[in-house]
Amino acid sequence: MKRIILPLVFGLLSFSCNNSVTKNKHDYAIIERKNIGIMDTLTVNVYGKVFDPKTKWNLPQADVRLSNHQKSYSAYCDKNGEFKFNHIPSGKYQIRASFIGYTGLTDSVEFKTGEIVELKIKMWAYY
Repeated sequence: MKRIILPLVFGLLSFSCNNSVTKNKHDYAIIERKNIGIMDTLTVNVYGKVFDPKTKWNLPQADVRLSNHQKSYSAYCDKNGEFKFNHIPSGKYQIRASFIGYTGLTDSVEFKTGEIVELKIKMWAYY
């Protein structure tokens, strides 16, 4: 019986891992999510980076937006392609990322109360 239960429990634990990779409906841009910590608050902190995985270039001034039925948040990436959203309410959001000459990202992501999340957004040039 132990031979059956231990692999089953291990499999369930592996499947429930919070790190995930999702592709948008066009398979062009990819978003990777990694939970990097937990806060003792009712809000969420989201940090991220937008870059071209082929050239390894950061995409400064890329536009990243989070929106739900109640609010919308927007950020432009800095010179390192990094963005952040501090203390936003938990919940499900539509995420959009864009940069001139690159494929755009449209996807949904859900944040739970107290999470600190890192997002890596990979976008390819149209060439």
